[in-house]
Amino acid sequence: MKKTIDNTSPAEFHALCEAAIEERLTAEQLVQLESCVLENGEFRRYYVEHVQHHLALGEWAEEFLAHENRIAPFGMTCGRLPPDAVKRRRILYVGVLSLLIAAVVGVGLYRAASSDRDGFSHEIAGALHVDENAHLPREVRSPESTPFAVDDPFFASLQEKSPCVWGTMTGSRENERIGQGQLTLVSGIAQIYFDNGVILSLESPVKLDVLDTSRCYLHSGKVLARVSPEGIGFTIETPVAKIEDLGTEFGVNVREGADAEVQVFSGLVDVHRDRSLDTISVHSGGRLQFNGADVLPYNPNDQLPRKDQQQFSLTDTEAVCTTAFGRGKEAYVLSGGDLESLPRELKSDSPYFLLIKNARGEDIAWHRKAYFTFDISAVPTRALTNAQIELAFGPTGVGFRSRLQEKTHFLVYGFFDETCDSWDEVNITWDNAPGNLPDAAEIDLGKAMVVGEFDLGRDEQSALMTVSGETLNQLIASDTNDLLTFVVVSETEEPQNMGYAHGIANRNHPELPPPTLRLLFDKTDGSRDILQ
Repeated sequence: MKKTIDNTSPAEFHALCEAAIEERLTAEQLVQLESCVLENGEFRRYYVEHVQHHLALGEWAEEFLAHENRIAPFGMTCGRLPPDAVKRRRILYVGVLSLLIAAVVGVGLYRAASSDRDGFSHEIAGALHVDENAHLPREVRSPESTPFAVDDPFFASLQEKSPCVWGTMTGSRENERIGQGQLTLVSGIAQIYFDNGVILSLESPVKLDVLDTSRCYLHSGKVLARVSPEGIGFTIETPVAKIEDLGTEFGVNVREGADAEVQVFSGLVDVHRDRSLDTISVHSGGRLQFNGADVLPYNPNDQLPRKDQQQFSLTDTEAVCTTAFGRGKEAYVLSGGDLESLPRELKSDSPYFLLIKNARGEDIAWHRKAYFTFDISAVPTRALTNAQIELAFGPTGVGFRSRLQEKTHFLVYGFFDETCDSWDEVNITWDNAPGNLPDAAEIDLGKAMVVGEFDLGRDEQSALMTVSGETLNQLIASDTNDLLTFVVVSETEEPQNMGYAHGIANRNHPELPPPTLRLLFDKTDGSRDILQ
């Protein structure tokens, strides 16, 4: 006899869900499962959460079982599935889940249009977690929209991961334990550990309302969320959208003017637009940027005006030139292809920085290296006493600093092979860049040599780094074509993908100077002492 919703118990429905996950549903069971999910809100919600739990555990297990014979928790020995089997199973889960959700929405729309049963429409909205008050600041929301457990005022721990400066800190606090309230982090990186396993990394400057164990409201700044299976459904609300976790790790960035960006590192999130029932699902590697009413690629630097940079200066004992002078040039190259070939959701370009990154990726690692050339044809031919390269680092807004190592080590190479000076800044690519080799920190030592190195801490978005020394002096002294080419690479690999991309200000930056070469010399030696 064909089973229907009326004679399906919760235990039987759980067994159906398990059979679906393990790919052993019979045709009759499939009909029964579809009927239960389409006709019963509780069954539908259980199915979605059950599959998402399984997906999240699968992501965890795949990383945990990096070695075939590793022992799993609780003394159980697990064998690793072949990659093809893992891929097929993932496709099945996501496919079945997507079809069922599409069917639920379709049935909901049909019933809403053909009947007056508002309860069913509300049930659909509930299943999608739509909150019409989500866009409102906490102080003006209705009481129903801000549930809060009063039994224990503390439900999370706050820890500083680097020296922090705090502004506003309201609400319940006791030592490192916190509850509902507002946090304003002026500088540094801090983490909130919720009792349900959710971890929030705050990257200054950030202003955040902690609402309860499952929700927070991000006014401005960057937050990275790592959600355990027990915390699935955790939501970050922003002025323009509500981001709901479905078993994942994701980042949210709210800029001035309330524009927001969502990046998903693993798993799946649902993004609910402000004052709308529209839901946009974002999968691993995906990215959405909200600019006003549009869902479009957005770069805050696009609004910055260009300023006139000093290109060259000369005194009796010093000459200073930048990449903006004469035949100077600058660019960065990107492995895995060029920016135009990137999917729209992965684009994160800035016309104001030379980006540098030692990426970690499962398929294609999007490394970046920064190239620049100085034109020194106007420098007098005097005895050089010292040379210094100055590089101004600024906040790029690309990626998350909390995914970096505590320090990132950079190497600066100078090219002694003068054929490498003829590169074209418009057409340079990863494949034709002078002296470039496949690894993120690798340069052809038959054409270039290390002239300097330095470290940047995880909190150092803005810094003026200098490179000097005898090796740089000798490289400049041996030059014969009045062009000096350098490349900067990151020797430190990011521990997790989609980490922060460091950036050196280029000649278009409205505030910071481009790469600058400062030369000190002895005026008493040489035949040329005026600007040519």
